[in-house]
Amino acid sequence: NSKERASILKSLLHSIQSKQQQRSSLKNVDILRQEDLMEVAEATVGYVAADLAALVRRAATIGIQLGASQVNGELLKEAMADVGASALRDAALSAPPTTRWEDIAGDAGGAKTALRRAVEWPRTKRKAFESLGLVPPRGILLHGPPGCAKTTLARAAAGACGIAFFSLSPADVYASS
Repeated sequence: NSKERASILKSLLHSIQSKQQQRSSLKNVDILRQEDLMEVAEATVGYVAADLAALVRRAATIGIQLGASQVNGELLKEAMADVGASALRDAALSAPPTTRWEDIAGDAGGAKTALRRAVEWPRTKRKAFESLGLVPPRGILLHGPPGCAKTTLARAAAGACGIAFFSLSPADVYASS
């Protein structure tokens, strides 16, 4: 989960910054802001520890090339373009999808609105959810006949939240078991 990835990233960044301090006369190297760290951790769905280590190394390399004094959130995001998630290499993945809510016309049956509430609100209105003691859903099941835009709705929801999207057919699930 994102908290575990954030912990791994923080440890890796700390070790790189310690090495940078030993090599130079820098006394205080700012640690990556917690908000930036959590944002990167949430965006690294499917990254294993080795992927995160490669991500931090690549961000440090980019930082050296650009003359940056430390690894920051922007460098980590830039490095994500070069370092992929090894856990997702075999999956049909779009991380995050480019489909937007504006690409979907109408709101037949309120599916678009309900999906936005279930997927976006827990992420964008986190403090309100916590103060009310609400627990966001762990999953959502979309059902309906073929061609009724279930996959398009799911892609738009993932794209709006900036999260990974897995598209699995029943044959994929059956074949993996």
